[in-house]
Order: sequence, then structure tokens, then C-alpha cells
Amino acid sequence: MPVIDPERFEQGLPLAVWAREKQDAHHQQQMEAVATSTTLAAEDEAFFRSLPRPVRLLVINEECGSSTQCVGVLKKVVAVAGEEKLRVRIFERREAPDLMQRYRKEGRYEAVPVFIALDEQLNEAAVMYEHPPSLDRLIAEHRQEFFRRHQLSEERSLGDLPLEVQRAWVADYRQLRDQRQDWINQQVVSEVRRLVEAALGQDATVSRTA
Repeated sequence: MPVIDPERFEQGLPLAVWAREKQDAHHQQQMEAVATSTTLAAEDEAFFRSLPRPVRLLVINEECGSSTQCVGVLKKVVAVAGEEKLRVRIFERREAPDLMQRYRKEGRYEAVPVFIALDEQLNEAAVMYEHPPSLDRLIAEHRQEFFRRHQLSEERSLGDLPLEVQRAWVADYRQLRDQRQDWINQQVVSEVRRLVEAALGQDATVSRTA
């Protein structure tokens, strides 16, 4: 069953329009910095430049740190592939509650962004929830280390911790993100490639060998 009909897909905002209309100046600058700092490996660049047909990527999003990171990298990928070949349409989480309900992370969390690759019939081909899985694993490992360092039970959620500890976590995570920026960018590129390959199906072989 299609995720979305063609008319509604086109009601989503192209990435550049979303950035201009839905982001404040600060987040626009941050996203542009991520896009500028992202370098595609030669193999990935060749893949995206030679897509055999257009691919639709539906994104559920809102302005936040994860969005700035992942959509910033996606902006670079779109610039390489071309807007007509990698057709991104963004829907704000609060403006598309039916899509958000369907694509909750682990069936529970309204985590964004969500990247949904669609095949030619607009069926779901592959999904990325919030981060690439490799980044989820890095964050989980860093969270465990942070909890040990602060002698906290790992059964507690971050939202239940004292405010000063929550602030320490935010600062700690930002430092990790800054230190691993290039690696994180490459993980997002790899995840976008996985989504696009899933949407292309057998046609992906053409792109890989072009």
C-alpha cells in the first residue's frame, strides 16, 4: 500500500524551501555549515551523480539538532545528485500527524527527522529514524560512559535527571558530536545511499556500475 499519494507528496516542501521558510537564521547557518563541511567519498559521489531515475524521499521533520545534522548532510547529497533526481519533500511533524503516528521510532517516540525512501509506486522501500543506526550505537555507548562517570543508574531516563546533570549531558554530547563530525557526516551519507539503493531496487545496480 502506498505511503502517500503523488498529489500529497508534492505538497511537501523541497529541502531548500523548507530551510528558508521553516528554519530561523541560526539553524539555517548551522545546516549550511554542515552541508559545506560534508565531503562525499568518490564512490558515493559517483553513485549519486549517476542515478538511473528519480527517487522520492519523504522526510518528516522539525527544527532541532538532529534535523540540522542529518538534513544538512542531505542538502549536500541533493546538490550532488540534483533536485530532479533526488526528489526530497519535507513535512513538518505537527502538520502531518498521520505520518508521524505511522513512523514513530520504536513505535513510541516522535523522533525526527524520519527519512522514508519510496519506490516507483510510492510504497515504503526503507526508513531512517532520527539518526543512522551506527550513530545510535555511538550515542548509546557514550550515554553508558556518562552515566558511569556520574554514578547514575542506567535505568533512569535523561529527562528525570537533575537539571545540572541534563546540562552536563548536553555539553558532553555536543563535544562528542564536534569531535566526530566528519565520521557522523559520512554515516549519514551512507544511510542516505542505503535508502536510495532500496528505492531503486534492481536499478541500483545500474548506478553502482555506471
